[in-house]
Order: sequence, then structure tokens, then C-alpha cells
Amino acid sequence: MPMPQQPRVLIVDDEPSVHHVLARWFQRMGFATAFADNNTEALAQALLLRPQLITTDMSRAGGSGLALIEHIRANTSIQTTPIVMISGSASEADRQQAEQLGPTVTMWKPFKPSDIVAVVESFFPREQWHNTALFSTPSTTYRKQ
Repeated sequence: MPMPQQPRVLIVDDEPSVHHVLARWFQRMGFATAFADNNTEALAQALLLRPQLITTDMSRAGGSGLALIEHIRANTSIQTTPIVMISGSASEADRQQAEQLGPTVTMWKPFKPSDIVAVVESFFPREQWHNTALFSTPSTTYRKQ
């Protein structure tokens, strides 16, 4: 019987420290991670890898997270991929636009590893990933849309 494929997450952020922290958390849960720091690279990676989840910062160099979501939602081969929009300070207009574009979850900085676990649990059965004992009880700093 073939081994199930390891779930993949694409982390889109222009800050290496964010890549590192998110990658460590997702890898502890059993995910393979890929990185992009701009929208062009992110879209190419998403089309190539077909990740089960994409995280993107709302505002960063190399294009906004909102623009990336527009491109993903317009591409029929990846338009249903769950997206986690991460934001530290979004205006009300940005928040409304994000909701209209349909990011699946919006997480507001700061967040904890347990928040990532809660997001993953909302998308995937626990059997698809492992080792949640490393994290504490999820908080409510994310919003499922």
C-alpha cells in the first residue's frame, strides 16, 4: 500500500524570520513546507506544488496578500486552496476586501503555535498530520470565514 503524501503548505512572506517560525510549526505537525517572498514566485509555487494550504502576509514587499489571493481565486486549478491571511495591522477597507476575496481564515498578529494548530484542525482530519502535543490549547485569535 503506498504511503500517503505528506501535506504541503506554501508560506508567503518577505520576512525570513516569519518563514522560519511558521515552517518550524508546520513541520512539527508533519507538513512539508515551501517558501515564496513575492506574488510571482508564490503563484508559480502554488501551481507547481498544489499545496494543501497557503499562508500569506497581507502587506509585504513583492505584492500584497490581497493581490495574491485574487490571482489564486482566478486560477481554476488552485482556486479552492485554503488560504490563511496573516495581518498585523489592516485597515477596515483591507479587512472587507479580504473577506470579499475569500481567504479562508484571517489570523491577526501576534499569534501562537496553538492558533496554527486550530487553523489546521479546521481544514484537515487529525490523521493527516501529527504531533500536536507540542502545542497548547488553541486560542481564538483567528477568524474562519
